[in-house]
Amino acid sequence: MIKARANGRFCLSGPFLSADAPEVYREGLEFLRPGAGTLTYDFSGVGEADSSALATVFCWLRVAKERGVTLHVAALPESMRSLAAVYGVSELLPADQADQAD
Repeated sequence: MIKARANGRFCLSGPFLSADAPEVYREGLEFLRPGAGTLTYDFSGVGEADSSALATVFCWLRVAKERGVTLHVAALPESMRSLAAVYGVSELLPADQADQAD
């Protein structure tokens, strides 16, 4: 579900629902190595997403901070943006530069 691209960008694809979260979480952790610098997890290939996807992003952010990695997220599906707004956590998501123009 996560494929490495150039310049620290990782593209997620497919659905990201509660059944997918444990596996996707583990995949995402593999790239959050100490010294990795700045990474972007690009959600443009994700269709369906639920609250477990949002929770996974926050778990990755916690691990990234612990490991000294800067993690950005890009192209979050509308469902994730809506959930973040409902939960009052939108401002906690480190948006990619392209997302900041929205």
